[in-house]
Amino acid sequence: GCKAMVVGGGRMFYLLDEGLIGIVDQRLPERWAIICRDAFNGKLLWRKPLKSWGWPQWAADKVAGKDLTTIRALRTMVPEENQRRLVVQGDRLLATLDYDAPLSILDAADGRVIATVERTAPAGQIAASDGVAIVYSHDAAKAAAAKRRGKAQEAVAAAAAARLTAVAIADGTVLWQKDIAPIRGLSLVIDGGRVITQSGKALYCLDLKSGKELWQADAKIAAATLVACDGCLVLRGGGDLEVRDAASGKPIRDKQNIKTM
Repeated sequence: GCKAMVVGGGRMFYLLDEGLIGIVDQRLPERWAIICRDAFNGKLLWRKPLKSWGWPQWAADKVAGKDLTTIRALRTMVPEENQRRLVVQGDRLLATLDYDAPLSILDAADGRVIATVERTAPAGQIAASDGVAIVYSHDAAKAAAAKRRGKAQEAVAAAAAARLTAVAIADGTVLWQKDIAPIRGLSLVIDGGRVITQSGKALYCLDLKSGKELWQADAKIAAATLVACDGCLVLRGGGDLEVRDAASGKPIRDKQNIKTM
């Protein structure tokens, strides 16, 4: 399949499984790669193979010790965080080159690795703005595996081991790192020099350049979708919508039971 497509600087980047379709036998494994094409005419510019990437990695605890030819549907159980594994900023591409890898900064023109930021492993989500990349790191697979084994304390500890790391895109320098509560889904956004996350219904706002906490607020809804733009923070969960001021966290308006198509 094709995952995490982004476009920037006249180039299109995406993750693609170039392996045989419909084959689960690991003698013929998946062959994932980062593909770069000319955004105007589709010409292939470069490709970079990914070593450990695919459903045997993101569902490792489910397939361990099992005959993979008897397992069905795991290829379709794709972590939503995979959408946040590619970000393009100017002449740099931000990516993870293995499933549990740290952030790598690539030259967008030729795929050359400029820096690898080991302190971000395992990187789950990447966002970027104003020359700074924010990486959310946690071991979701470890927490899920412990939960399935009935190891409640181990699962809680693994889930709680989450952090944000700010990285200078130019050279990979770590600007700051902060332990945080595990965020909800894809609830990591940047707007106006602010990094905003949601854990449960709690919203947290940090300064992009320093990591200093700017505000906390309790939202009315736990957002399935969190968007920040032009100083507004928009949360949507179920049929409810909530809008807050991104600078202060104060509520602006909310609406319940919105009809959807």
